[in-house]
Amino acid sequence: MQGANDPFVHVFLFQCGDCGAPIATASANGERNLEQMDAQSFSLECNRCGWSGRSIGTAAKRHWVDLWGLEDGNSGSAGGMNRTEESSGTGKAV
Repeated sequence: MQGANDPFVHVFLFQCGDCGAPIATASANGERNLEQMDAQSFSLECNRCGWSGRSIGTAAKRHWVDLWGLEDGNSGSAGGMNRTEESSGTGKAV
């Protein structure tokens, strides 16, 4: 994750290229813009089978963004949780 001055946390859920297990990664950013983060490349490593590789954000099965609390280190309130496409309980399906 980047520095504490980045108020948004983007969480990506990928699928392992070998065994299909879920692989989660997070990145802090000063922007809430989903498309900008989807264009970035991420290093991935599967805890189940050991596969490792790189993938861009658009390949993620889900992508969430949350406003990160800066003063007390806590995440924003439950009401502040923003998910892509504003759909309750799901991220962006790819």
